[in-house]
Amino acid sequence: MKFTRRASTWYLRCASFLRFSLRFPLLMELRSTCCLFFLFLLFFLSPSSSIGGRHRARARSLFRSAESLIRDLNLLPGIQELGAEIEVENLSSPRLVERRLNLPILGESGSEVPVEQLGHYAGYYRLEHTHAAKMFYFFFESRGKSTDPVVIWLTGGPGCSSELALFYENGPFKIANNLSLVWNDYGWDKFQLGVMGLDMALVMEQRPTTITEISTEANKTLYEAWVRSNRLSLNLMKMTMAENIKPSMPKTDNAREFIKLIKEYSQLEITDKSIVGTLMSELTTKKFNWSQPIHDHVTSMTNLAAKLKLMGMDVSNIIFVDQPTGTGFSYSTDLRDLRYGEKGVSNDLYDFLQAFFKEHQDFLNNDFYITGESYAGHYIPAAAERVHTGNKERQGLKLNLKGFAIGNGLTDPSIQYGAYADYALEMGIITERAHNSIDKIYPLCQLGIKLCGSSGVISCAASLVVCESIFNSIMLLAGDINFPLQYYDIRKKCEGSLCYDFSNMEKFLNQESVRKVLGVGNRKFVSCSPLVYGAMITDWMKNLEVGIPALLEDGVKLMVYAGEYDLICNWLGSQIFNETALTQFKVDGKEAGLFKTFGPLTFLKVHDAGHMVPMDQPKAALQMLEKWMEGSLNEELVTAVATM
Repeated sequence: MKFTRRASTWYLRCASFLRFSLRFPLLMELRSTCCLFFLFLLFFLSPSSSIGGRHRARARSLFRSAESLIRDLNLLPGIQELGAEIEVENLSSPRLVERRLNLPILGESGSEVPVEQLGHYAGYYRLEHTHAAKMFYFFFESRGKSTDPVVIWLTGGPGCSSELALFYENGPFKIANNLSLVWNDYGWDKFQLGVMGLDMALVMEQRPTTITEISTEANKTLYEAWVRSNRLSLNLMKMTMAENIKPSMPKTDNAREFIKLIKEYSQLEITDKSIVGTLMSELTTKKFNWSQPIHDHVTSMTNLAAKLKLMGMDVSNIIFVDQPTGTGFSYSTDLRDLRYGEKGVSNDLYDFLQAFFKEHQDFLNNDFYITGESYAGHYIPAAAERVHTGNKERQGLKLNLKGFAIGNGLTDPSIQYGAYADYALEMGIITERAHNSIDKIYPLCQLGIKLCGSSGVISCAASLVVCESIFNSIMLLAGDINFPLQYYDIRKKCEGSLCYDFSNMEKFLNQESVRKVLGVGNRKFVSCSPLVYGAMITDWMKNLEVGIPALLEDGVKLMVYAGEYDLICNWLGSQIFNETALTQFKVDGKEAGLFKTFGPLTFLKVHDAGHMVPMDQPKAALQMLEKWMEGSLNEELVTAVATM
């Protein structure tokens, strides 16, 4: 406690002096000295100094980097850093310019739709409330129904491109070693069919009584289960029926009646699509016969499901956006377009979404979800709040926002930094003695975060350095065990600047032929932008959880998920409610994770995954998303079919 009080006093004095120094240029040079002095005080008085003399040189190097960060924090980067390779654009052109893609060497898509007819797009949106910024995006239509949900994905960093997720996690395809594109069986535009519970609406002769005020809990449960079964059965059959028989079929909202119509009208013309309808009919009406072995029944159902899977059934339309400005292929010729916080970032994204749905009005009424990972734990809540506010205040097109999902995200730094030492101890990265020592830094970190929320730029920068000393201490200790530790996945070694090898993506996107197809000119693609990272550094310690309760109260649901082997945004830091018991999340009948749900809020820990869950566990990630969107994550009405 004595150390904490002493350090807190120095922290407050340092932060106060830093704020004061901004008013007087002659004092600017002293601010880094103040912070550096405070940091050394923190280091040598804190238990992290017990790490040992052999680590102190490395620690001093880290603190010299911190000094440089603080010193340069309020200096805008040189103009050549942002605009060296950027030509002046004609700002009288349309704000949104989009082109349909026919990317080279796509291979077999697993769909009956020819590759050249798939709805794949890339484009630029000239941001409305900027000087010269253009936001780049990809859009991939679902190959199922046009009414499938629209999902937008945001990658973190800050400053890392969403193409990382597109090509390595949940996009329609991945990049092979020869730089060709191969289809991703578990891209988030794909559908994994479930079979259990589908027959409920088909075998019940009478529809359950509609829920009223006097309905019992049992009646409510039965009716809700029937509604889900009926809706899912109808959607699966409608998305796979032949286009030529749709107009001639009578309309019905009852799956049991629809089965009869499918059988009748599929006989009019035998096509692959009508066969799908017949297969769906067989699958959903297939009941277990006690006269046959259970194994035969399961095999029969699996074979039918596998045939349907080969027909290429899909679930969502997905957008990948490079944001903030300066990320990936997004750019500006004016330094004033750099964003330093979530207000500017979320406003830009809202403007983009308004322009996008104006261009694609067929999707305006679709369910809309905002997803992403890592530092997008800041972007996503801010974007959801901005969209929700725009809807309530009728500021533009109303977007049908249903929910948002955060993967391994940094949302509330107070929770995340408080979990580092506990997680490192639990995973065997540090000893209990080291844990107790490092954990004593946390109260000072917490104080810094509070100051950041009320005092502004310098306090935020100083609090980042203080809180990062927790993480850095763990990394220094981990060096004795597994150096260099892969903090995105503690099972692995860190290789490369991002601890993953994304070089194939950069090679692919920087090919002249690919740049021409995408319409990006000669602009060089870089996975992560140091410029954007530096601009957003004071946003790091802001708490973006504060706006979430209002969204939940208004019916916008949230799923927080995390891979269990990620240190930097670990699952303990994502566990934001503890009253509810954990339940098994199963894929193919095996436990793939643990989850808990309370009202519109869901938390899921994914087994055998690190920071990038869709990359490490693609099948589990896809089924997690599907079940969450359809509202059946915590029920066994829909379960996964084993991949054949």
